[in-house]
Amino acid sequence: ALAVAPTAAGAISKKQCKALLKVGSVDTTGSNKSFDPSRLKAIGKSFSKTASKESGKLKSALKTIAGLYNSASNADNAADAAQKLVGNGVKYTKALGAISKAITQCTLSTVPSTP
Repeated sequence: ALAVAPTAAGAISKKQCKALLKVGSVDTTGSNKSFDPSRLKAIGKSFSKTASKESGKLKSALKTIAGLYNSASNADNAADAAQKLVGNGVKYTKALGAISKAITQCTLSTVPSTP
């Protein structure tokens, strides 16, 4: 049987976890371009959609990542897109840290309990 971690202040619900674990999953089949701004835009949209289902620091982190990908999608080429992401490295890293922490919490909440 699977044990679900008890709900505590700052805990993430099953519904929130489900949305969070899908973030960034973008269908890129059919695209063979080496630089495809629509992929970056789709990733940004995925983070933005998930942010609308979250709250607090996690919501802020998801919105940050969405904004960075949306900004990169407006680049003229791959180098410009990379520069937009790298130029915001500290924001990107902090946001990913918050998201990773939440994903870890989701993952740990579904670990089988020991007898």
